[in-house]
Amino acid sequence: RKTSMDDPWLVLDTLLATQSAYTDTLVHQGTMYYYSLRAVDFSGNESGFAHPVAARPYDSGVRPPVEHIRVTRNTEDETVQLSWEYPLEGEDVFFVIYRQNERGQFLQHQRTYQRTYEESLSNEDGAVFAVKAFTTDGGQSRLSEAAVVPDR
Repeated sequence: RKTSMDDPWLVLDTLLATQSAYTDTLVHQGTMYYYSLRAVDFSGNESGFAHPVAARPYDSGVRPPVEHIRVTRNTEDETVQLSWEYPLEGEDVFFVIYRQNERGQFLQHQRTYQRTYEESLSNEDGAVFAVKAFTTDGGQSRLSEAAVVPDR
């Protein structure tokens, strides 16, 4: 493997004669890599390098889903609090809260960097929320499971 056609070839692995595939897991997204093979027999005779192929790892944009979404209601101050878990950490992760409308569609409602969200809800039994994770590099998760505000 090499990252420039002007660089020397670096040996990544020695393959068995029966092996027909190889996966390079030590790559970085966005970097172009060039690969070639060369055969070596039991006497140490080497072939020339095969015609190189180029590959660039890409980001599918799919992020892990928000999990364990919970909703609690405080009847004293008429607030509802959502909380959830998410495996990725850091400043590049944020969340969009979705609220279901009367036609059953989830519409964007609020945005937060926290793993909790609170808002006032007066006389709104059965409001339904869901959460989606986003990353600043354009990735996003699927919508979480729906969370229903409990009746008073």
